[in-house]
Amino acid sequence: MRTSAIIFAIFFSVFAFAQSNVSPDSLLERGLTSYRSGNFQAAVDDLQAASQSFLSPQQMQNYVNTGEFENLGKFETSLVYLALAQSRLGRENEARETILRLMTAERIEPSYASLPLEADAAEFETLTARLVPNANLPGNVQLARGGATPAPLTTTPTVIVAETTPEPAATLPPVVIAETPTATIVDTTPQTSSAPAPVIASTGPTPNEAPIPAATIAQNETKMVVQPTLAAEKEERQRIVEFLVAQEREKIMKEAEARYAELQRQADQRVAEARAAAEREAEARFAEQQRATEARIAEEQRAAAVRLAEEQQAAATRIAEEQQAAATRIAEEQKAAEARIAEQQRAADARIAEQERTLQARLDEERRNAEARIAAEQRAAETRIAEERAAAERAAQQQIAEAQAASRRNYLASLRQAEAFASNEQIQQANEVYQRVAFAEGAPREVIAEAAIGLYRTGNFRHAVNAFRRLGTFAKGEEDLRYYNAVALYETGAYAEAKKELSCALPFIEVTDDVSRYRAKIEQTAAQAASR
Repeated sequence: MRTSAIIFAIFFSVFAFAQSNVSPDSLLERGLTSYRSGNFQAAVDDLQAASQSFLSPQQMQNYVNTGEFENLGKFETSLVYLALAQSRLGRENEARETILRLMTAERIEPSYASLPLEADAAEFETLTARLVPNANLPGNVQLARGGATPAPLTTTPTVIVAETTPEPAATLPPVVIAETPTATIVDTTPQTSSAPAPVIASTGPTPNEAPIPAATIAQNETKMVVQPTLAAEKEERQRIVEFLVAQEREKIMKEAEARYAELQRQADQRVAEARAAAEREAEARFAEQQRATEARIAEEQRAAAVRLAEEQQAAATRIAEEQQAAATRIAEEQKAAEARIAEQQRAADARIAEQERTLQARLDEERRNAEARIAAEQRAAETRIAEERAAAERAAQQQIAEAQAASRRNYLASLRQAEAFASNEQIQQANEVYQRVAFAEGAPREVIAEAAIGLYRTGNFRHAVNAFRRLGTFAKGEEDLRYYNAVALYETGAYAEAKKELSCALPFIEVTDDVSRYRAKIEQTAAQAASR
């Protein structure tokens, strides 16, 4: 229940922010004004909102699709002043996290050095050196000159930078590759091994048409044309996006959990105060009624005693005047008086008991009403929480589906990148991209297949064999993959396996000159190996 409530709080906070009419630029300007006026808490609130808005899902989707991160300079500027404001408030852990976010943004495109920072941001580089000693941020040009002249922030155009030096697997590499259009390519580059590629029968789509899936070709044709294709994908870009989104998600989760705990504490306190007030009120009413009843009983007893004394005195006077005649009357009157006193006592006792029962019933009724009100408020709160939990779960499922679709697009972008490397005879870079895609954890089967074909075409037969093995059992319609696997197995010395794969592929592929030559090589070598 706690986790679902936190998810709802996250969804609610993100939705409320999205509905805001304040633009990211206005939030940034307002945060800078608050910081420069010394209102650091207001600066933290506005700069956090501005950084989240610059990192909205629409911005990240546009970055994945186009390779351009709009407002990257403004985003990094909001992080610089946010870290400074958090430091001024003594929140050094939060300031360290903000600096790490800035370092992550630098992996998209190094922009910090050219930010138009003013002199009031001069402490940022000292703060970075103290909180994140290994940050290695380049010096800001404007800060080195003593700060820029205040001016409105402008959008810095994003330039996509390609680097070929890989970084360790534990960190995200700073490689962001520009997209290249997909097209069917005829390989005219020299082969890097003795294995010539099969003749490509061009049936690929024109630049303005969607590519035809291999499964559709297999269903419509008896013979499958062996047509190797190179695809590229921007995997590095997506990994950076996912890292940024994960940071934002963790930060929002922490804030939502704190807000939920505070709301729960306030609700519990209100319920306890209401219950205590109801009990005190009922007890006060009961005590007041009890005191009133006791006072009435005491007054009636005093009145009865007075009347009894008067009657006794009258009887004694009459007895003195008429000793003999009055003796009997006195005795009778005494009996009558005693009977009246007993009756009055019984009546008083009955009234007291009835009043006590009435008071107890009223107290019980008031307690039941108070409990009913408390139960109704609790049910209403549980109903709201259940509705909010359901809405948050639906939003989470939608985000997961969008993330999976984005991951597939990034795999395809990496394959297109490798194709571009291979076309430019950058074989080593192409092999690195193909291997990264082919052995990526959770990569779809069709993506692994395309990467294996790319390794086969670049002559990297050892990794091609391992990539084909990741596919498991080949399905009907994948006989072209069997042929590529057979060539790769032959080139790596697995002649028997190569012959087996080739025999399964031959009935379904077009037998070109290259296919015929490899068929002769594989069968001859396998026969020689078997004879030995």
